[in-house]
Amino acid sequence: MASCKIMKSEKKIHQTFLLPVLLALYTCTAKVRSNSVSTNMLKGQLKNRRIKFTRYKLANGLRVLLAPDELESSVAVNLSFDAGSRKENPEQAGVASLLQNILLQKFRQIDGEMLKPFEGTLNEDRASYFSEFTVSRLDSVVSALAVQMRAPDINQTHVDMQRLALQNGCGKLDERRFGRVQETLLELIYGDSAFKYGAICSLPDLNHLSLEGAKAFFTTYYVPNNAVLVIVGNFKEDNAKKMIAKHFGVISRQAVPPRADFDNQQFSSERRKIITHSRASAVTYISGYLTVPSNHSDWYALNILADIIGQGDTSRLYTALVAKKLVSSVPEGISESRGQSLFRIGAEVLPAASAEKVEAIIDAEITRIQSNGVTQAEMDKARLQERQYSVEQLGTVLGKTGFLARSMLYYNDPNRVNTELGRLEAVTSEDVLRVAQKYLVRANRAVVIAQPWSSK
Repeated sequence: MASCKIMKSEKKIHQTFLLPVLLALYTCTAKVRSNSVSTNMLKGQLKNRRIKFTRYKLANGLRVLLAPDELESSVAVNLSFDAGSRKENPEQAGVASLLQNILLQKFRQIDGEMLKPFEGTLNEDRASYFSEFTVSRLDSVVSALAVQMRAPDINQTHVDMQRLALQNGCGKLDERRFGRVQETLLELIYGDSAFKYGAICSLPDLNHLSLEGAKAFFTTYYVPNNAVLVIVGNFKEDNAKKMIAKHFGVISRQAVPPRADFDNQQFSSERRKIITHSRASAVTYISGYLTVPSNHSDWYALNILADIIGQGDTSRLYTALVAKKLVSSVPEGISESRGQSLFRIGAEVLPAASAEKVEAIIDAEITRIQSNGVTQAEMDKARLQERQYSVEQLGTVLGKTGFLARSMLYYNDPNRVNTELGRLEAVTSEDVLRVAQKYLVRANRAVVIAQPWSSK
């Protein structure tokens, strides 16, 4: 549901301060499931799943979503900005990550005990800050968020410290098997598009990042009319509205930030690159196919296709590769993006195999689907997986705030939180066959293979 299973779950990308934004640039929402959950149990959990919310906008343009629920024991807040890395220009590359690290540190200094410290995610589309706490903390949290939007204290010391943290993080990226190949894949696919700037570690260094650049990015994009505030949990709606008006209502509306450029990329032939580096311990393979924005009807069929290809120990690639001890894992999935989403398939290759052999097996499985389609059993299993993921994602106050914030920021449609699962379940085997034939073709993909450096 609204997901990409490659790497770690977005709800689990609550990294420590050093690398939160770096990792989020290369990750999508994973579908971590237990096959032991029965269909009847899931139906029971989903029966009363519909999320009720109030939607309104302040005079300064801040969009607000409130979802009070007296059955919850806590409150969660999510403040998201349309301020992802795609907003950067070449001279600014990396500034979105730098700024988020600075602000995240400040949010973590909010007075009082929090059930969960403030965390953040950053990708090409947005920057988000979120936490969970008791209702008694709501006013102080809303106040602290508003203070940072109104008058953040960003100085040279902050910039120097977080620039060094990002540089260290880039240095460590090679130690993560999918880190370097992911950033190379973005470069290979997007070329001069703004989406390539998610790959901030492709830069030779980050010394170009300045205090002036960070402040300029903030004053352009961290403004009320470019943000969404979501509060979910056990609170009184009228009280929350008063707090929001008191703290956020005094912030002035600013100029409308530049709109996103979602120019479509088009391949005339497959793009490939082999990279080597000293820290790689084994061969890593990844391919990325250009598809459609996540509000396109084909995106839902691509989600189901990804489930069938690689989710669970009876999936196509698990059976063909992991079970035969050729690879240790096959992360795959379709990203969620307002631009062209990427359908990615990866493999952590074991010594018993080669990247060439693994790629041949992956391609053969895709060809088999394109020729013969998928089975009813595979469709049933994929739908069950989507139901379970829906329960998991929307089973916490933090999960609900994240979904509502994304839906509002990306599509201006927060009710997607109540309709997306139905759209996924409505996908047919004919839809899956069609999108496999249309998008998973070699001329529409980029491939990156990372291998250990050798002095031989």
